[in-house]
Amino acid sequence: MHLAYCSDIEVFKNDQLRDKQWSYRFPGSGWVTCLYQIAVEAGINVVSGDIAIANVISKKWNARDVNVIQDMESTDAFKLLGLGAKPFLITCLEASLYAPFFYDNVKRIAGNFQHSLGFGFIPSDKNLQFRFPSFFFDDLCEIQGWEDRKSLVLVAANKYKAKNFFMPDKKNLINFFKSSISILI
Repeated sequence: MHLAYCSDIEVFKNDQLRDKQWSYRFPGSGWVTCLYQIAVEAGINVVSGDIAIANVISKKWNARDVNVIQDMESTDAFKLLGLGAKPFLITCLEASLYAPFFYDNVKRIAGNFQHSLGFGFIPSDKNLQFRFPSFFFDDLCEIQGWEDRKSLVLVAANKYKAKNFFMPDKKNLINFFKSSISILI
């Protein structure tokens, strides 16, 4: 059995996320690097989608032996599934504000997958909730008591998805610029 992690993010191709130091550069990608490590221990081969495609096309692998882990609407995943690979896990680690097309079409895109992992899926036996940030196992450390801690800062934003958003018409936009310029003068 083979697992193919398919993402359209170029720096994740060519098995780059196998390298922990490389993965450190991309917050949230650590779970894929951990998957590589856990799979090796279980005797399961994990590769990036581009390598899986090359192995299937060269007949090194049979497409029916490849289980696809698809990140949102990955083109590599679509190619593998078209070649006969199995839809195993679909992921979306972006909020609906940043991936509106995916969430608007989630039932169609994720419907054939055995499992899903992400923020916007309703928890069930099939849908796993993702918690962020994603740490490497050996980065986890013992929790310090409150008396030993220093200052703490939280930076947060009110992110939401709105179907309708304000888009000024030409007249309002011109009035806005006129009033802005008059303040500057």
